[in-house]
Amino acid sequence: MVHEAWSLIEQKEPDFFMGAKSPYYSSAFNIRCPNADGVFEKGCPMVLLQFTKKDIPKPQVRLEFNPLKIFGSSNNLPPAMNCEPAKEHLDFMFTGLCGMEFFQFLSHARVTRLDICRHILFRSPEDYLFGVKYAKSVQSVFGGNGKLETLYFGKGTGNQTIVYNKSKHLHGDAAAWDTVRIEARLKMKKTKISDLWGIPNPLNKVRPHSLKHHKPPCGPAHWIAFQDACRYRGISNAIKCQPSKCHYRLKKALSEQPVTWWEMDDYSWTRMWHEALEDSWLNRICAAPPLYMKFLAGE
Repeated sequence: MVHEAWSLIEQKEPDFFMGAKSPYYSSAFNIRCPNADGVFEKGCPMVLLQFTKKDIPKPQVRLEFNPLKIFGSSNNLPPAMNCEPAKEHLDFMFTGLCGMEFFQFLSHARVTRLDICRHILFRSPEDYLFGVKYAKSVQSVFGGNGKLETLYFGKGTGNQTIVYNKSKHLHGDAAAWDTVRIEARLKMKKTKISDLWGIPNPLNKVRPHSLKHHKPPCGPAHWIAFQDACRYRGISNAIKCQPSKCHYRLKKALSEQPVTWWEMDDYSWTRMWHEALEDSWLNRICAAPPLYMKFLAGE
């Protein structure tokens, strides 16, 4: 099986393997996953597998994937009905590349980054003012039509919150409605997969504010200009840049119409999060000691 897996790589078989370049990793591959019928469709989910060079002090194996896209019930079928073809293919490839099946490999893995998101349907990023507690910086990206597309709260690839328009990615260019995705990108400290169940809700730091106001403070024109300032600078910095006599009125206007449906109590979050982990089949993974690549590769 090992020789079969590597022969597919050398032949660049499109239905099984697609190479992915990276400056840090000496080898990187995108393993495509079949659907419930065992067919490799266009745009099918993939598992990114990367290997560092063996001559460095601590060679590593890096794995990146979306468990719900591979094992979840995205087509309204129970996971057991659409998981087996993908699992069989991943078992074949991981046994050939790493010497163990996919879930066995995951039992030794440690999570270094976790992305968690929620969607707001039939809305665009311009329909609310978004703030994130403790975020010291905000960056805005506007489309060619001048409309807000993306907000980045925080710096770096970890511990960052992103608000962006997901409609084109979900429904294509001819999307009939907008969809806002609020995504928390968490930098983890080598957390075992079995410990993911106790993660607190990272999206409770997000504060959407309604723009509807019957009597805008400091006048309608100022209210619209203040909204743009918030998107460029962040809410707290935008308020600081306003005349001091407007500070209290602007804060009051933002607090008068809170988006109450966004808040999620601990019980609701725990229930939703556990259901997501169960749908992704990650509840099948037991913790095991981490392994170095030389043991996996069998030097």
